[in-house]
Amino acid sequence: MDPDSFVNGTVDAMNTGGSCSASGMAPVLTEVRTRLDGIATKLATPGGALALSSEERAFIDASAFPLFILLSNAVAQGNADALVDILAEPLAYQISHRMLNDLLQVLRFVITKASQVSSNLSQPIPGEKFCQVDLLDSALSHIKLMEPRIAELSAMSRTSWQARMTEMNTTLSVTRALADDYRRQMNAMTLGQE
Repeated sequence: MDPDSFVNGTVDAMNTGGSCSASGMAPVLTEVRTRLDGIATKLATPGGALALSSEERAFIDASAFPLFILLSNAVAQGNADALVDILAEPLAYQISHRMLNDLLQVLRFVITKASQVSSNLSQPIPGEKFCQVDLLDSALSHIKLMEPRIAELSAMSRTSWQARMTEMNTTLSVTRALADDYRRQMNAMTLGQE
């Protein structure tokens, strides 16, 4: 498993017997593209920004770049599909990183709290019964085994996300330069300054 697995939906699931099979998870990239297309469609209609759902607004707000402005401008210029193509992958990697990082934070919290509970319960309280924490200890050992791998995947996903953001910024810069050059050429032709 690697960061691409989340983005492309190729994450495996392990059953209780230890064998792996396709998880059936939808690709994050597909989900992002669908969400971006839906937002762009709403923005293309009069008053569309007001029709955005709270989930769509949260999606926009969680983006690492000014998604609302970019989509609004692209819709107004008639090139929303091209922008969705440019934004979908970096945004999918951002979401993939956030998923893995959230999982890592939860794992670390569970490890800390379970260790505290285990420590508190395994120490006999004077005059009280001794509490068995075998089940908790067993679960905690499995969670502790997951933590380093999730930390590694989270770091890898951040690197992948940053690489996609760099590619996106380069693509947007080149596209902007080409559009400016084309506009200058058209203006020169229109004004007879060829």
